[in-house]
Amino acid sequence: LGNCIKFVEQGFIRISVTECLVPSGSRGVRVEVHDSGCGIPEHLQHSLFQPFKQTDSSVSRNYGGTGLGLSLVLQLAELQGGTAG
Repeated sequence: LGNCIKFVEQGFIRISVTECLVPSGSRGVRVEVHDSGCGIPEHLQHSLFQPFKQTDSSVSRNYGGTGLGLSLVLQLAELQGGTAG
């Protein structure tokens, strides 16, 4: 959510939470975040969940941040048997 708030100056941020079945057959939670922000070019999306990666160097100069947020999300989700992406 922090990135949405940071990069959406005007428009929307939508969060949806739904119950789902996971491969083991148990119930899980799916959280989706959609926004009308500037977007990330497709050729850069592969690096989103890598630590210390940002789409370009101007991001940290203009908005701050370390590039750790999404990599931490992925690690926490995997520790709990889930995924992110």
